[in-house]
Amino acid sequence: SKWQNKAIVTPEIQKLASQITGNTQGIEAARLIYNWVVQNIKYLFVSLDETTGYVPHASTEILQNGYGDCKD
Repeated sequence: SKWQNKAIVTPEIQKLASQITGNTQGIEAARLIYNWVVQNIKYLFVSLDETTGYVPHASTEILQNGYGDCKD
């Protein structure tokens, strides 16, 4: 239940995905989105254990911050 609603495709994310992919579909669209993420979202190392939890950040939060960790 803690993970629910974290990977939601919001209107903001849908608009960005459409801008990235244009008319491209399928695996090529996925490749374009992957490449955008690699170039624009930085990986932030976080040490995890049971006390810090394993709940990802919301997709909109990752997009706004420009970074995420392994669970994001």
